[in-house]
Amino acid sequence: MKSILLCLCLFVVVANAKQITSSKNWPAQIRNRYLRALKISLKNRLNSKLPLNEQQRETKVDVTHKVYFDVSSGGKPLGTIVIGLFGKVVPKTVSNFATFAGEGYKSMKFEGTKFHRVIKDFMIQGSLSSLPGGDIVAQDGTGSISINGDKYFDDENFVLKHTGPGILSMANAGKNTNGCQFFITTVATPWLDGHHVVFGKVLQGMDVVNTIENVKTTPEDKPVNDVVITRSFVEEVKEKLQVKMD
Repeated sequence: MKSILLCLCLFVVVANAKQITSSKNWPAQIRNRYLRALKISLKNRLNSKLPLNEQQRETKVDVTHKVYFDVSSGGKPLGTIVIGLFGKVVPKTVSNFATFAGEGYKSMKFEGTKFHRVIKDFMIQGSLSSLPGGDIVAQDGTGSISINGDKYFDDENFVLKHTGPGILSMANAGKNTNGCQFFITTVATPWLDGHHVVFGKVLQGMDVVNTIENVKTTPEDKPVNDVVITRSFVEEVKEKLQVKMD
């Protein structure tokens, strides 16, 4: 029975892997990791007597900041995404993201930018729109800038995992290439563990994330109608707030 189930699961994995890796903009360095990691993950889980993600369900993480994204598509409001950031676990990564989500860095901020890449049953991806001097950060997963003035900053740690929908993580072009690119998962993506830094989770507005996930896209995974962050701001969390990483 396990063999049959594994075969069925791997068939789904292959289908999803093809969909995920079809875009030329997704970093080439991780394209071949999906299938290998998912095969191993599925085998381990099928052979385990423990419920899936049991240990991770027990993990509670302190929320240090809340980020609010008001989002529209085709000029119509979709709603607000509220994201909790984990500044105690990954303070440098959170500081970088919170700065762009709030007051900005040298006039660069997430407000007015787009979710430029959307893949159903995987994730939605966003980035900045402008650099000093009027140069454009390519909104296709290739441009980058960080608040330290450099193009990239190092992977802080991989303590937290991509356990389910709503996980906020850094998009990158390989090891130690974090900048202004981020994504929000719409499913569990364990093959990204150890390769992308998780630093937050959606607290409210997963319905908005799911709406974005289902917009019409081009063959390059770009939304046909622009999905825009029309307003973005940050709040520090004063009282204790924890979320489960399930």
